[in-house]
Amino acid sequence: MESISPSLTGAGTIEVEAKAKAEVQATIVVKDIVYPFPYPVGIGIPYLVSEQGVLKQIRRKKVVIRHNTNGYEAVAFVGKNFALVPNELVEEMTEKAVTAYNLSMLKKSKDRYENTLRIDLLSDRLAEVQEGDIVQFGVSIRNSIDGTSCLAVDLFSYRLTCRNGATVKDTNLSFAVKHIGNPQEIVKAFHRALAEVMERFDDLLKLYRRMANTALTEEHARRLLAL
Repeated sequence: MESISPSLTGAGTIEVEAKAKAEVQATIVVKDIVYPFPYPVGIGIPYLVSEQGVLKQIRRKKVVIRHNTNGYEAVAFVGKNFALVPNELVEEMTEKAVTAYNLSMLKKSKDRYENTLRIDLLSDRLAEVQEGDIVQFGVSIRNSIDGTSCLAVDLFSYRLTCRNGATVKDTNLSFAVKHIGNPQEIVKAFHRALAEVMERFDDLLKLYRRMANTALTEEHARRLLAL
């Protein structure tokens, strides 16, 4: 079957090599490729190519593909309802958030395959939990194109009294959505969640102050040691 290069706004068919631990395992043909956003990362329906050249659809699965300087590569097999949100889009949204919310970059990291993304941003908001204990608030943004991480926004504090700037997160002050459904709606939900999280710095400060005023009992100590 002849391979064609799909446009970022349409669909096409390509032939790629599915790999595991850098070793070629099989050749698959990806059909009905869709690019939900104008980035070189798409999602399509995978077909396994037999030795006789016969195509067999891999049921209940889709495959994320990426176009790079070496051509097309299969990133990951995902569920049939997987909604692709490219890391490039998340980085672009983060850049806009830096300006909109007066944030600064603390750290950006990706895994070795550049499938997962994490960006930590600091705000200019400082507060004193108790005398001498100053915290600076920020948000942590996570995403993946291989299904290993949700699109998430976590509120955290950067404790200036810790030399390494320890971060503490609270799951009640965070947002996470699985990559399922309409990717456009997931992005809209991300924007709403980011705006809401940015308004909850005071909630995290109250939590820290309450924790600072709570006496550590022997039972508390045993539970901490058991973690």
